[in-house]
Amino acid sequence: MKRLLVFRFSAMGDVAMTVPILYSLVKQYPELQITIVSRAAFQPFFEQLPENISFVAADLYGKHKGIRGLYRLYRELHEMKFDAVADLHNVLRTFFLRWCFRLSGIPVEHFNKDRKAKKALTRQKKKNPPSRYRLLLNDIQKYSTNWASHFPIPLQVFLKTKTLLPAPCQRTPVLKKINTGLESLLLPNTLAKPILWKKWSKL
Repeated sequence: MKRLLVFRFSAMGDVAMTVPILYSLVKQYPELQITIVSRAAFQPFFEQLPENISFVAADLYGKHKGIRGLYRLYRELHEMKFDAVADLHNVLRTFFLRWCFRLSGIPVEHFNKDRKAKKALTRQKKKNPPSRYRLLLNDIQKYSTNWASHFPIPLQVFLKTKTLLPAPCQRTPVLKKINTGLESLLLPNTLAKPILWKKWSKL
């Protein structure tokens, strides 16, 4: 497997948690080419990663909206000739894209979000007794522990090697890019105020 396609459309925190996963993969397998598909607003997260990680923006409210739009996105991605597809989102949009790639003969895998266990901990009625509670893994732990069962390449996530954030002098323009992208997602446009920027500018 040389070219891997990865889906993760939202939310911002979940997309950010894919960064150490992709970083660890390309560090362990330098010959691997990874393409991450997400919203354009999240592209700055991946600008500091190695060159063999590329980004494709999905316009889910524009040309890639609805079934026809998703099929158009599939056709655009299919021309890039991937060897395998990893769905880290597992929602209706990515289910449709997985189905298209599977029909074309490309190996496809997705990760279980353990929705039932999360619901059991948060539901208001018919809760399990505390003795039956179990500790849930965060997304990074889940990706790293379940990766080997889905793909033939083992993964060890590097979380303590170095920071994946840009240097402090470079963080301001990166955060401005993310904030500008997020403003375009807010509805209505009159509410698109740089609220997040006020918090992030202190980092």
